[in-house]
Amino acid sequence: MLKKAIGVFICMLMCGTVIPVTATINQNQDTNLVSTGLAQNGIPISNIKSTVRYLPFYAVNDETDYFCSFDPSDPGTFTDIAPATPAGFIQNACFVEDVYWVVDQYGNLYTVDVSSGVFTTVGASGVTDAMGLAYDDTTGKMFMTAGTYANGKLYEIDMGTGIATLIGTLGTAGFAMITMVCDNDGQLYGAEITSATTPGQFYSIDKTTGAATKIGTGLGFNMNYGQDAEYDKDNDILYFCALNYNTGPEFRIIDKTTGTSSLVASLPGQTTGFGIPYLSNLPPETPPAPTGPATGLKGVEVTFSASTTDPEEEQVYYLFDWGDGTNSSWVGPFDSGATGTAKHTYNAIGTFSVTVKAKDINDRESGWSGGSSISITEGAAIVQIQTITGGLFKVKTSIKNIGTLPATNVNWNITLTGGAFIGKLTTGNIPTIAPGASVDISSKFILGLGKTTVTVTATSPDTSDTKEQDGMILFFFIKL
Repeated sequence: MLKKAIGVFICMLMCGTVIPVTATINQNQDTNLVSTGLAQNGIPISNIKSTVRYLPFYAVNDETDYFCSFDPSDPGTFTDIAPATPAGFIQNACFVEDVYWVVDQYGNLYTVDVSSGVFTTVGASGVTDAMGLAYDDTTGKMFMTAGTYANGKLYEIDMGTGIATLIGTLGTAGFAMITMVCDNDGQLYGAEITSATTPGQFYSIDKTTGAATKIGTGLGFNMNYGQDAEYDKDNDILYFCALNYNTGPEFRIIDKTTGTSSLVASLPGQTTGFGIPYLSNLPPETPPAPTGPATGLKGVEVTFSASTTDPEEEQVYYLFDWGDGTNSSWVGPFDSGATGTAKHTYNAIGTFSVTVKAKDINDRESGWSGGSSISITEGAAIVQIQTITGGLFKVKTSIKNIGTLPATNVNWNITLTGGAFIGKLTTGNIPTIAPGASVDISSKFILGLGKTTVTVTATSPDTSDTKEQDGMILFFFIKL
């Protein structure tokens, strides 16, 4: 009980006497939450939980020195698992997938078997005044806060040895960053205790520098010593096993956007070492640069492809950024490892970098890929005279636009040189020919005798073509 005495002594010295809250410890057999009833402050239970989560939650009840479990729909009831046995007062905890980690006040790291409550020592961090502990699924790194009296610092923890490596100073002016969590996007947050008569403050923490940035004006209650927050990664909720100087232990929800908190219910005792199991859902691997053509034409559709894998073999969606201020929106889903494609039409000339990222069916997103360059040039209309054919009384052919832009105001003529008595010249106009389209044309009535040369010409403001074909006119039959 030495560790409890030390914790209580520190609490009394710095913050005043803790107001205890007592409760009967009952066995809780619930394994699923039911959306009925209201929490103590009137928040619908259905607003603070989901039927898709691991249960129960875990914590250390410092009133009894027991490692416990509890259901978030009934946080006033703790189920004892086993006595908590670390050398020092348990500060913070976090789950790393299905492994429960805790840190004591001396900076010692442990894992805990949640079924038996047995603590296994990982190692000493080398840092005293340990406070917050959080794991970042996006990078696979564990972080810890430590230090008091404006000396708070952020550390990275070697999960093999427990050794802490300094990242940087938190830079806060108060007492201590007493707890820390990491959300599904890899963002660290912390709650700072300044004094027992001053509202606790909420911060975002830069995991690369340690710099803490205050969010809002306060958590809305005066924080006493010894408490822990944890992030429900399955349901995107930040829960706080808080110690309110005025009312005692409380179960709260923190709004990470505003930095405010709301009361859910009272807790049976001062609670630390708070951990929430979660369904392990890692994001897909960042895709390689997408594959597609290196060149293209303005106004002509191009196709790009991408492929990646998901650690849980979940289906994935792809989002292509075309580099021109637009994107494909999410396309899919595709099986893990399968190729996803998207099409795009550029309406400007230039060189663009196409990138892609993936997300799984649970909305966990990868990073952006490297870029694939595509050079877009101006398209054009190109008219082309097709095969000229003869027959009874007339000559026929078609004009095709083999370009990428519409051919407009196409003037054409069919001229017979030699042999023709009637129908030597036929002219016409085609208002527009779409890219890839053809328009049939034919001559007037032809009558003659002898050798002839048929010349067909098509001209528009942007393109022209001419084709000749020798033949023979036998009165009303033209042979080419």
